Amino acid sequence: MSEAEKRQSDAWEALKMWEAGITNIPAIAGEIGRSEEWTRRSLQQQGVKIERARGVIDNLSDVELADIKNRYAKGERVNEICKTYHIAQSTLYRLFDQLGIPPRTRSREAIRGKVIQEEVAVKMYEEGWVLWYISEESGLPVPSIMKAVRKAGLKLRGRGARGKYPAVDPETGDYVLEEADDG
Repeated sequence: MSEAEKRQSDAWEALKMWEAGITNIPAIAGEIGRSEEWTRRSLQQQGVKIERARGVIDNLSDVELADIKNRYAKGERVNEICKTYHIAQSTLYRLFDQLGIPPRTRSREAIRGKVIQEEVAVKMYEEGWVLWYISEESGLPVPSIMKAVRKAGLKLRGRGARGKYPAVDPETGDYVLEEADDG
């Protein structure tokens, strides 16, 4: 059987399944061994009117939409809104785009704060501190620390390198430096 004959046979089989009451496109596609998009297109070419399923955004009520807008406008974190409504962040941003809501931008203070965090992290790295402590002190995750260190042009220590780590002075409770053992 040629490819053209196979396509025609699969299209005919898809139509017969649809006419028999099987209207689930993924089920039909799986049965005939074609993609969902191919199956949908084939049925439409044969005169079948297929309504698209309503997506997550379409299923939100006006009250839910208003709540999402208000929470976002008040500065609530996107991932918290997504958890509440069981939607992906990409879906939420697509909803904002449809509603004409511009994405929030970081304030000048937040940007300056990040720069200060990176400066602290680079200085501590340069002094020889271990990464976990730099992360704790600067508030940056280790990948961000390494990005800042590379951006500053510092020589990387390498995997498994040891550095200074904090110890607690029993009298004052403050951190004191100790050199890591190499042995």
